[in-house]
Amino acid sequence: MVSGYDIRSAVKEQIESLGAAFSWCFEMEAGGAEDKGGYAKAMGEEFYRRQRELMGGVLAGQNVVITTAAVPGKKAPILITREMAARMAPGSVIMDIAAERGGIAN
Repeated sequence: MVSGYDIRSAVKEQIESLGAAFSWCFEMEAGGAEDKGGYAKAMGEEFYRRQRELMGGVLAGQNVVITTAAVPGKKAPILITREMAARMAPGSVIMDIAAERGGIAN
């Protein structure tokens, strides 16, 4: 089973067009989450805190997680904390494609 999530509303259709399920459990009010070019914009820390809270329970049931939360011109937000990763099954994999931009929790 493959699922996906993005704060940009247009991405829901893209996820589903590839045959994956959109993770509704993450759906949050993210009005204005993308810029004119369609890229994600930086959100406030309260938004990211709530996002991590919702993701925590879902990640515990995942075996592979790929994050790509790069915001052009900004440090990548931290989406997954050590505590969240510790709840995943042994042998699970997290790949943060935005890690070079700072999206890793200590």
